[in-house]
Amino acid sequence: MTIYELECFVALARYLNFTKAAEYMHLTQPAFSRHIIFMEKELNVNLLFRNKRSVYLTAAGEAFLAEAKNILEHYHEGLSKALQAEKGNVGRIKIGMLSEQFNDLLSKSIKMFTESYPSIEVEINEYTSSSMISALKKYDIDIGFTISPGISAIDDIVWKSNMKFEQAVALPWNHPLSERDSVDIKELEDEMFIFLDPENFAIVNDVALQMCLENHFNPRVAKRATSISGLLTLVECGKGVSIIPYHFKNQFSHKVHIIKLSGQCSSVERIFAWRKNNSNPCLPLFISKLVTDN
Repeated sequence: MTIYELECFVALARYLNFTKAAEYMHLTQPAFSRHIIFMEKELNVNLLFRNKRSVYLTAAGEAFLAEAKNILEHYHEGLSKALQAEKGNVGRIKIGMLSEQFNDLLSKSIKMFTESYPSIEVEINEYTSSSMISALKKYDIDIGFTISPGISAIDDIVWKSNMKFEQAVALPWNHPLSERDSVDIKELEDEMFIFLDPENFAIVNDVALQMCLENHFNPRVAKRATSISGLLTLVECGKGVSIIPYHFKNQFSHKVHIIKLSGQCSSVERIFAWRKNNSNPCLPLFISKLVTDN
């Protein structure tokens, strides 16, 4: 039994006239009648009572009509959703976020996106800088909000910059340099450094290390932390200093001084990145919204 045959039966139930129902379905009456006869044979019930003067539904026909209408309604609803999904208007987009660094951008962008495309589900998961690259490569996420080191050199990943990070140094409250407006990175050569856990923050560590090497010294690492908050706690306790993005200044309440760095510093950009050959039709809509609204 086909969708078309169900539509024939519903049309006949509507008109209770073979000639009018056949015209509605753009069929000759004999062809239309064959569809109805085939349905009754397949179901092994009489759906209609007909004679030369009238046509009406049997009890079986009335029961089947309700189900036929439901089937057709679900079919057309499913077809509509499939067409919308192909255009990207229905579906799901999976987003990867690098810690708290993108809360401002994401909250604004997702709000605007869901207002424009309410039928697209948005899934957000947090990643470290290194696991973000792996997630993009394996299509675990469609788009990632991360930092430029480690991403920009990968051929099949496309990215756009959202903003540049000013780099800063986190100093203990009573550090001799803590009252300065800026600190030249070369002045940190003799300091002990707090770095992040290399397993989860390899790229962030690489940025800090590269900045030191560009200024002709190799940092001495005193401690490693498993989170930004933990890193700042170690700085607060006087265990060392750390190179971090300046915008962390207003995101944590630790009793430390976060002072802009001057001198030769590596450029770090906040970016959103995606695979060039990602086939999710929702992705171009999301990227377009990001570019337009930001």
